[in-house]
Amino acid sequence: MGDPAERKPVYDPQQLEPLLISRQHAGDVDGMTALFETGCGYRLW
Repeated sequence: MGDPAERKPVYDPQQLEPLLISRQHAGDVDGMTALFETGCGYRLW
């Protein structure tokens, strides 16, 4: 999947959804979770 060194943090919430979708389509679960802060909680439903 994507190289972690190529992943850049997202500071604008408007950028989050397209990145999540593109990483989901690529099967990059690690890339999806990397978009969230370490130690945060999130719910997938």
